[in-house]
Amino acid sequence: MRVLLVYPAPDVSKNYRFGYSLLLLYAASDLREHGHEVHLVDFSCEKFNVETFTGLLQRSEALVLEVDAFPLKRSTNIESASRIATLAKERFPNIPIVAIGKQCSLFGRAISFADVTISGDSETYVSKVLKCVERQSYCDAGQINNIDILPVPAYDLLSKHQIEGRTTDRDMCLQPSGLMETSRGCPGLCTFCQRKGWSHGIQCFSDERVLQIFQLLARSGVKNIWVVDENFGANLVRAKGLLKKISAVNDRSKVRLAISSWVRIDHEFLDLASEAGVSIISFGIESITKANQDYYRKRVEPDKTAEMISYADSLGLFTVGNFIIGSPLDTEQTIEENLQYAISSGLDTVNVKTLDYMMGAELYQELPAQIRGPIDVRACKELGLCKFTREELKRISANFQNRFRISRIKKLELKTKKYGTPYFEKQEGGRSV
Repeated sequence: MRVLLVYPAPDVSKNYRFGYSLLLLYAASDLREHGHEVHLVDFSCEKFNVETFTGLLQRSEALVLEVDAFPLKRSTNIESASRIATLAKERFPNIPIVAIGKQCSLFGRAISFADVTISGDSETYVSKVLKCVERQSYCDAGQINNIDILPVPAYDLLSKHQIEGRTTDRDMCLQPSGLMETSRGCPGLCTFCQRKGWSHGIQCFSDERVLQIFQLLARSGVKNIWVVDENFGANLVRAKGLLKKISAVNDRSKVRLAISSWVRIDHEFLDLASEAGVSIISFGIESITKANQDYYRKRVEPDKTAEMISYADSLGLFTVGNFIIGSPLDTEQTIEENLQYAISSGLDTVNVKTLDYMMGAELYQELPAQIRGPIDVRACKELGLCKFTREELKRISANFQNRFRISRIKKLELKTKKYGTPYFEKQEGGRSV
């Protein structure tokens, strides 16, 4: 069977942000193993053209749409998926449409525009469903017990647009880049996190599997690897051992890695990360105020965290601090305290987001039914969720990030001069830095 795999565009227009769907790449490999012919289109980075897409549909016998939650592009894509499905049925009424993805797991029910909706870990389930599409409208694939059974992602299906992306703040392209997954899940209990809606417990790929993927990407010419784990440092012993093995096979002058982690790490972890070629670490700090930490059920020790960030800075690692504003307990004073903490730390960049009550998160479930949106609700005074209006939160967020950015201009200039940019870039004439 000829199967067309599609990642619909985000419903909310976003600046280009590197990323692609590993779910579809896993599914593509499994479909190939079962004798299917596959084609992949990612409309998060490619322009949608009706006639071109119709031509792809004409050559296909099944359509698989990924209905994603927020992580990939900071937007859902269910509206875009619905439009694509409607077009497909108008042009080819008999083509079976299968919906997969994180949003399917959050809904836990059939999606109206799909013939079959698969929730759970659907990577190896699509091939089973295509044998009997007419018999079911919804099925739960459950959770894979051993993720090492997943096939190697079909990286060969990626277009140039998907491995070379423009940065958001300047007209510069990345060197060939790739995504790698070493684990799934997080032991954290954060009340704002929607990932609990599709992830239960922690699962880790074997070190051997991770090294296989790392070396595959490196041999293919990939220069930047974004590790998509929710919390790379969740199991510190395992993370350190894996970093040692990556260090043994990685030439830091050729491949750089970016990871996300909570702040419960130590100096040895940072030393090993530097030796392995990690150049960026994104930390979930959220807030240093105790009242907010209790509300988010997330414990951060400000002094220890600042010391870890400072040590990472001394190693040349670029650090990102993620903060949340807009909790019911936030005041101008608490937000200013977090801003001053960010400025006084060794952080290089900050992301400041307004608290989003997202489907799947504990905080979303606790919202009154009358204000609970179909997918998420953004905190604001208008809904009685915090002390600031929507416009005030936008202004506060912009002010937070702008004041921090100004405080870092000289620091980043000196740091990049000493250590180079945090990821390999391609400049005019092909000269990379």
